[in-house]
Amino acid sequence: MHRLRPLLGRSIAVVTLLGLLGLGGAFWYRSLRPENLLRQGQQALARGDLDQAERLARRLEAAGHSDHAHLLRCELFFHLRDYTQAVNEFNHMRDQGELLVEASALCGRWFLLELHRPIEAERFLLFVVSKRPDHVDAHRGLATLYYDQRAWVPAVLHLIQWADLEPRDGRAHRFMGLIYKDLDQPTPAIAAYEEALRRELAPPVVEEVKEELAECLVAQSQYERALALLPDAAETAKLASLRAECLWGLGRGSEAEAVLDRALAGQPRAPELLRLRAKIALHTNRPEAAIPLLERALEIDRQDYAGRHLLAQAYQAVGRSADAAEQRRLGEQTKEALLQMTELVKQASEKPWEASVRQRLAQTCQKLDKPDLAAMWLKAAASCPAGQPDKELGSGGQTQIGQVP
Repeated sequence: MHRLRPLLGRSIAVVTLLGLLGLGGAFWYRSLRPENLLRQGQQALARGDLDQAERLARRLEAAGHSDHAHLLRCELFFHLRDYTQAVNEFNHMRDQGELLVEASALCGRWFLLELHRPIEAERFLLFVVSKRPDHVDAHRGLATLYYDQRAWVPAVLHLIQWADLEPRDGRAHRFMGLIYKDLDQPTPAIAAYEEALRRELAPPVVEEVKEELAECLVAQSQYERALALLPDAAETAKLASLRAECLWGLGRGSEAEAVLDRALAGQPRAPELLRLRAKIALHTNRPEAAIPLLERALEIDRQDYAGRHLLAQAYQAVGRSADAAEQRRLGEQTKEALLQMTELVKQASEKPWEASVRQRLAQTCQKLDKPDLAAMWLKAAASCPAGQPDKELGSGGQTQIGQVP
């Protein structure tokens, strides 16, 4: 029995050693798998170790995993801002499966966020979602791309996909709310904003969404719900105007006037405050008090259609018929431009790469004294191709994508 104990101990030691060797061998094998070497290289790039990434690319190439090496070098050259070489590495890939999808997602992200070339980014990202409908980053990229182009129809489609794939993230529904709000569709905007607030958002964004939701609720005369979303101390003219309109709509006129008077003391040239203060005066049979407020508001924003309409009413109420007619004439000009803008926005939303529509929108916005909106539409127009989408990528337009997804 005593002689068996050393033998048994040695046997256990041998088995343990073999087990450890087996585990070590398995770990060594997994560490040399091309997928693991690729991830190690990508992690090296993420921490800025470009030399290590290149060493891993050489190891992949030497082991016969050329597509993994091309993908890693593609990302490496993007980090080096050598876009010609990055696309060249992409073009040398022969894989038609997951590696190509990953490489296309990488190229789409860089062309969108770093190179600001949305047409090329769109081609890559559309390929990715055609192969991987659950690729949330590609849907997020396409939603961003179409949102920037003010192409609302495809933007909403990809925002829905983004929201479905990330059920805790509220950003997709927030963007849907903004789109519906811009399209003057408060009902779907309200639903989108409420869903965004049920999900996760950064604290500053939560306050922005509450304000945007309140604005849509006010447009539908849901004053009590809107008021509950607004802070008691309104710091901006817009917040003060929304709060006052809610109070007025709920029959609390004196409180509404007090809010507006306090806000106007600090912001005497805010058109929304002047217009609402005048509206209350007009609706309480004080047209004489409304007129100077509206005249001042229209000096600041001469394309304020609602203000023109109210001023025409006020002039008519005090017997200034000719002045009222002139305000109606000017108001019709603004209304015509606003209707034209609405139609053009509809066209732009269905045609992401139609430059002429965006250029006409910029002209219309200039006519309406909206230089910021005009600049936005001109930027979107500049992203559109002059003719057919340019298939050349890389610096100097010398590199062709031979393997276009």
